[in-house]
Amino acid sequence: MAFADCTSLNNVTIGKNVTTIGSQAFHNTTSLTSITIPANVTSIFQNAFHVSSGMVGGPRPDFIVYGVAGSEAEKKSVDSMGNKYWTFIAINGGEKDPPTDQETPTDPPQPTTAPNLDSAATWARDGIQQAFDKDFIPTDIQSNYTSVITRQEFCRMAVKWLEYRLDKDIDAILAERGLSRDPNAFTDTNDPDILAAFALGITSGTGNNQFTPNGEFSREQAATMIRNTCRAAGVGIDNVADAGFADIDTAATWARDGINFVRNAGIMQGTGNDNFSPRDTYTREQSIITFNNIK
Repeated sequence: MAFADCTSLNNVTIGKNVTTIGSQAFHNTTSLTSITIPANVTSIFQNAFHVSSGMVGGPRPDFIVYGVAGSEAEKKSVDSMGNKYWTFIAINGGEKDPPTDQETPTDPPQPTTAPNLDSAATWARDGIQQAFDKDFIPTDIQSNYTSVITRQEFCRMAVKWLEYRLDKDIDAILAERGLSRDPNAFTDTNDPDILAAFALGITSGTGNNQFTPNGEFSREQAATMIRNTCRAAGVGIDNVADAGFADIDTAATWARDGINFVRNAGIMQGTGNDNFSPRDTYTREQSIITFNNIK
């Protein structure tokens, strides 16, 4: 994410010491039209160059990537379903000159070590810093921490946490499990992270082929999706004995295993007086701390 939201970038050449272009490394670089990627780059996260429109990110078919034929840059120019992510142009042997470099990183970008925590509650700041260091907080969620998190934001963070936990990008995770994104899963979003989460069983949407990406997220939804994310990461999820919440009967039937699991696993706690308050909304900072609590 080192160059995320750098709107002044036009053309970039990646240095010879770089081997990985990480998740959202050039997210929302709206003026970036082309990049030269040498063969030494052997890992490229598929969403490295996404540009958001509102809250929806996606492929950039008009974005030009110059590189060596057969390299990772060419392989990642299409997804597992053959959809074009960017335009690849081979420059083997100097057959085609790439544009003039505007910026030439010679070392892997170094993450910022001090996120702006002014908007976070005091109790949450240490946990947010830990999560930031683990690099699973999407860039556009690193602010307004007390705001209610949306369904899309929580789902995207679940995918980034899974990438952190398994130390590989989401496309590799899908590929090794023989899964792929279904572009027709939902009628109200084509967000690649949401479609990946659907393929992995992390989310099933809100019904009638809807995901409701901007819908507010509740505590019972958070508990359910956390349990599903843990299952996708290989974390045992069988600890669903009654956790003793006095208001468990007010939770949706489908949410009760998740609620019991997150308390027994020490991932989420109640809201006081032995209540879980399943229908209450969940904030960005609470969501970040929740993911950071997973052991």
